Amino acid sequence: MTRVTASQPWLVLLITLIGTPLLGLLLIFFVPLLSGAKRLGRWLKNVPPWWFQQGFVALLIGSIVAGVSLWMQIKTEDDRSRQAKEDENKRFNHAELIEGERSHHAEQVENLRFVRDRSSLATPSTPPPERRFAGLDLVDQDLSGLALRGADLSNAKLQQSDMRAIDISVVPATDQLDLPGKITNAHLNNAILYKANLIGVNGYEADLTDADLEYAVLCAANLKGARLHGANLTGANLTASAATVTDDMWVYGWDIPADGYKNRAADLTDADLSGAILTDAKLDGTILTNIFYDGSTIWPQGFNPPPSRPQP
Repeated sequence: MTRVTASQPWLVLLITLIGTPLLGLLLIFFVPLLSGAKRLGRWLKNVPPWWFQQGFVALLIGSIVAGVSLWMQIKTEDDRSRQAKEDENKRFNHAELIEGERSHHAEQVENLRFVRDRSSLATPSTPPPERRFAGLDLVDQDLSGLALRGADLSNAKLQQSDMRAIDISVVPATDQLDLPGKITNAHLNNAILYKANLIGVNGYEADLTDADLEYAVLCAANLKGARLHGANLTGANLTASAATVTDDMWVYGWDIPADGYKNRAADLTDADLSGAILTDAKLDGTILTNIFYDGSTIWPQGFNPPPSRPQP
């Protein structure tokens, strides 16, 4: 079926508007040439009859109506074409969005498989497999219970991930070189790190906003500049010694040295603890230099925190 283009109705309108007056002129010119039409010609020159006047007016009105009708048809066709194009674009964008979501999910599943394949216990005599997970997208994934000592999760996307009882602690003295787990600048908003083994982890400027660190072991952890706004650190151990780990802080069988790591407490220098919950947290020796906290921060009973730095 041939589609009517916008140029064809305009051509019809142009022929109608130009052709109608020409047709009238041709009639007036040829009528006197007809047999017995001279009188009629002279008469028409003087006073056009009423039917001629009415006919001309009717023809003019008809031309205007036809022109308006054609214009409306063209406009309607253009509107339909525009709407059809918009609908097609919407369908294309929707399909593209679905395909993007599928691709994103497939990427996350592959990332999770890659991480799980490298989960194993490691000892000083048995170094861990290469665990370079920096920048991986693992949002809302299940990493619970994985043994990832010395893993590099710098800049990884771990929002809402289930990391309860995960072990990303330091691997001490491997070929004379310590391998700390890294979560530097990682995105751990709302992540579950319940009873996680984070001994010696490098969490410089990690975003732990609203994360669940309940009963996590953070001996010697570097949390300088970390964002712990709203984080739950109830019962967490940030002291220099993991010997304070009690039964209710049991960390799923991870081999935690009694002296923590090099007898160092956690370092929270410049950390944001506004709104954080530290009920029953172990903070003896924890470095709290230049920290920020507010009236909603809950400290362990009897603990006297240093003055907060000004609100950023």
